[in-house]
Amino acid sequence: MGRGFLLLAMLTFSGWALATDATQLNLITYNVENLFDWTHDEGKKDFTYLPLSVKRQSREVQEFCASEPTQYQQECLELDWSEATVKVKLRQLAIVLRESFQSGVDVAVLQEVENLNVLTMLAAELGPEYKAYLVEGPDERGIDVGMITRLKVVHQELREFTIPSGRRTRGILRLDVMKNNKRITVLANHWPSQSNPDEDRMAAADTLVSMAEHTFVSDLVIAAGDFNTADDDVHNGIKERLLPIFFDAEGEARAAGNNLWAGTYNFRGVWGSLDHIFILKAAARSTMNWSSVRIRHEDLLETRMWNGVPEQHPRRFDVGSGLGFSDHLPLSMSIAL
Repeated sequence: MGRGFLLLAMLTFSGWALATDATQLNLITYNVENLFDWTHDEGKKDFTYLPLSVKRQSREVQEFCASEPTQYQQECLELDWSEATVKVKLRQLAIVLRESFQSGVDVAVLQEVENLNVLTMLAAELGPEYKAYLVEGPDERGIDVGMITRLKVVHQELREFTIPSGRRTRGILRLDVMKNNKRITVLANHWPSQSNPDEDRMAAADTLVSMAEHTFVSDLVIAAGDFNTADDDVHNGIKERLLPIFFDAEGEARAAGNNLWAGTYNFRGVWGSLDHIFILKAAARSTMNWSSVRIRHEDLLETRMWNGVPEQHPRRFDVGSGLGFSDHLPLSMSIAL
């Protein structure tokens, strides 16, 4: 009886230690593709992501949809983005986040999130210990960067910046969290898309570098998110601005022989990585375990035809079936503290 009780206690303690490991920071970045709630935000062009019952009664919505490019008009008018639909998508995304680490996510860096309301709902799906952080930015559609964490937060700020094209873009969100008596700065990014000139992403890179270089009190500085930068960008913010001072987690992992999935995003049949985790070299106090870097793809893919050839793509969320997740794959890493 005594030995059985001791074994049970050891197993219980082992499970508790796994679930609350203070020596590791578990971080994931994920573009969750159009995570809108089901209500209109004043001043934002979120009309596609409203319930069908609202769209049919709103002249404003119908006029907006009619002004959209032809390929988007039908979705704008007919997509039923209801409360029930949003709750299904939230459950789908929560599955991905929960299954990313055996001991749980410490920080999730998320892109294409409409507002704090819907991000708080996603945090609730993960558990009561999680809290959502988002500062509303100037993006016309209303999408922002946000973070969910179970750690103590000691600082939050959104740095907005202007870009040469003059368009309104997402800012960079900074969150400072504490774990194992370490202060960790996480900088959440969603750079201007590939429809913007390279110079717009260079402006984002310059802003990020400036923020990273003013984190004097931090023991670890991480920049993560969707950087929307292609290898062939003529002016390449990652290569020219970030790599001189940051480690690229995926690049380091591949160089170390990790067998990672082909990328986080598939464009016209070609895989690449728009999503990254960068670690500021000057603030890296310990040797990085690049073997922990992972592009999660299991159960997140579907087969589609491209030029007559079957290709695997991230499985996007489908309103009709309630299946799927996002058009990106999540990138994650555990960092020793």
